[in-house]
Amino acid sequence: MHKIAVCLLISLAIVTSNTHADDDAGEVAYKKKDYATAIKEWELLASKGNTSAQYSLGFMYREGLGVQKNNAEAIKWYSMVAAKGIAVAEFNVGYLYLDDSDYAKALKWFRKAAAQGEPNAQFDLGWMYEKGKGVPQSHNEALKWYRLAADKGDARAQYNLGVMYENGRGATQDSKEALKWYHLAAEQGDSGAQYNLGFRYFNGKDVPQNFEEALKWFRLDADQGDAKAQYNLGLMYEVGRGAPQDSKEALKWYRLAADQGHAQAQYALMGLYMSMDFLNYSEAVKWTRKAADQGLADAQISMGRFYSLGIVLPKDYSEALNWFHKAADQGNVQAYIDIGGIYQYGFGVPKDFKEAVKWYRLAANMDDSNAQNILSRMYENGTGVPVSRVVAYALKDLSVIRTPQKYLVLANETRNESEKLLGSMDSQEILEAKALAQEIAKPHNLLNALDEYARKHSN
Repeated sequence: MHKIAVCLLISLAIVTSNTHADDDAGEVAYKKKDYATAIKEWELLASKGNTSAQYSLGFMYREGLGVQKNNAEAIKWYSMVAAKGIAVAEFNVGYLYLDDSDYAKALKWFRKAAAQGEPNAQFDLGWMYEKGKGVPQSHNEALKWYRLAADKGDARAQYNLGVMYENGRGATQDSKEALKWYHLAAEQGDSGAQYNLGFRYFNGKDVPQNFEEALKWFRLDADQGDAKAQYNLGLMYEVGRGAPQDSKEALKWYRLAADQGHAQAQYALMGLYMSMDFLNYSEAVKWTRKAADQGLADAQISMGRFYSLGIVLPKDYSEALNWFHKAADQGNVQAYIDIGGIYQYGFGVPKDFKEAVKWYRLAANMDDSNAQNILSRMYENGTGVPVSRVVAYALKDLSVIRTPQKYLVLANETRNESEKLLGSMDSQEILEAKALAQEIAKPHNLLNALDEYARKHSN
């Protein structure tokens, strides 16, 4: 169901404070949580037409306080109040029908309440138009109703307006307008708005990058229990962004998110438990497995490595290969390389260079410089493939280009290998190597180019 705040079910205390005397026996019993007595007292008053008692009985049946939860009975009592034109009761009748997926009746009562300016009803009308529930979907109508509720201070409507302006639904895309509504909602404690502001300040999206501001909004959201914000707080404390680096604080927030099942937080705990600050291999493996079982590819690769190295777990290459394949099935380039290594070196399986080449090719085609370099050496030495200095050079050349700047030393080593190889080639080989290097550098063309070159030179 749609996003709902506790305030949508208007509390008994708010309604009764306007119509009940302080010594009302039903309210006194309710405050003591003597719900059976409260219902008995209110039934007596309600049978005499007392509006507040009728409303209170609707609330009790809706919430299941002192009675079995019963939407039909709640609707009966709320309807008696709604028939008197009281907007909050009209809203609650609509909400109960919405809860029962009776969109036509929900729409009718929401319209009645919204016409009187009831912001919760205006919000729910916006939601029904946004989702196309009981009405043709209309982002323009949704925006209209959300704005009416937002202008009355409804935080949920303010957040939804922010989302609609951000994505250009019902209005022209407008990042500044989105940011305005997110701020209004976040300042009222809306979790989604707080997270969105944290995300924007962290990434410098539509605002100047400001890690301190990001930390502030993530913390407010994290304090409400949002696992995503808790994970992001952990990350910021771990690397020292927005606050001094603090591994203990990072561990605290990662753990809170991980306990809620956040896979990335669970995997982040592995990193901390593998560090000297919190070295604990058993904990590292435990949290890695939790993340891996949720399908996080990086965690699946780590499980494979734990098995292949025998860290905490018994050394088991078959189980390692199983985890590598789980990650590979998700298209993870590092998994391709690890599987290639298993077959190249014969870890737990017979050496199979052709199988190794198959997996390295997949990784190389995804622009992984390490796989391109490994594959170049296999062509240079004729390991699992025919010897080809042309292909070896082209792959080394590409590997140098694709190596990240932070691995400049590796790139220089590969460049030196490339120049040495070039010195052993004749002029025709050099021309072919340069041409092939251009072809395999084209996006997603490495395998096609290598296969085409092999076909032309198969004879």
